[in-house]
Amino acid sequence: MRFDLTDLRLFLAVADTGSITHGAADVGLSLPAASERLRDMEAAGQVMLLERGRRGVSLTEAGEALVHHARTVMRQMADMHSELGLHAKAMRTAIRVAANTAAITEYLPAKLATWMTENPRIDVELKERQSADIARAVVRGFVEIGILSDAAGTTELERIPFAQDQLVVIVAKHHRLAGSKRVSFPDIL
Repeated sequence: MRFDLTDLRLFLAVADTGSITHGAADVGLSLPAASERLRDMEAAGQVMLLERGRRGVSLTEAGEALVHHARTVMRQMADMHSELGLHAKAMRTAIRVAANTAAITEYLPAKLATWMTENPRIDVELKERQSADIARAVVRGFVEIGILSDAAGTTELERIPFAQDQLVVIVAKHHRLAGSKRVSFPDIL
């Protein structure tokens, strides 16, 4: 005698509703498919599980026993899923990252998307902050990693180059700097 989880869900739905039609609908089966499953269950157990009548179905003594065991199995399945879920969550890691606007809008989207696809068990908690706030957050342990501008004071932290933020000067086509390949700050003024 082998019942699968669909059989047990169906049987419990029929027992709860008192109707094969409603029980089948509750578990997403057609009436003919549900009826066939119930007949197969009775044949496998060599026992009648349901008394069929005009007003629906009622459980036989064997049906009552099956309901008891089916509920136990379904509870155990739910417990198993919960426990495995806890283990899966325990295997996940979270990295807290604070980054400035330039990093979040220019550099991180493509790199982070690829990295997260390759590392599905690591969650990245990304926060947008000003560079000075990022440095303080790393010092205080609020985040593990900070991505910020080079101008922020980071003397107590290890600095590792990540990307270059290229700034450009724009001018009208007839401006004195138009056509220049490179300019310094004094040139702009």
